[in-house]
Amino acid sequence: MKMNMKWPAIVRFKNSDELEIIESSDSWNAYLQTVSTDCQLILSDGALFNIAINTDGSAAVAATGETIDVSTAVELARRHMSALAHCCVSKFNAPSVEAVIVSLIQLDD
Repeated sequence: MKMNMKWPAIVRFKNSDELEIIESSDSWNAYLQTVSTDCQLILSDGALFNIAINTDGSAAVAATGETIDVSTAVELARRHMSALAHCCVSKFNAPSVEAVIVSLIQLDD
């Protein structure tokens, strides 16, 4: 699937605070082969995409035309960090959606 996407990104699942981190187009292509539930892709520029699973098991990705703001991204990151039992989550903040995602990558390392 060829789209102009700004990496890194995160995948948000319904009914879960944990996020999947997508660092590059290569990791995105690998993730698309394993996705098994409807979810949402949030790019580092804030663009939102819905990911739906087709009846044949393949993933369909569609731009929503919407964006996420930094305060919502920070809240998603705080919930993710809390779900993974990180401390001092309420102090986490970032100046941009991209900075939120980069911080999550650094926590994973």
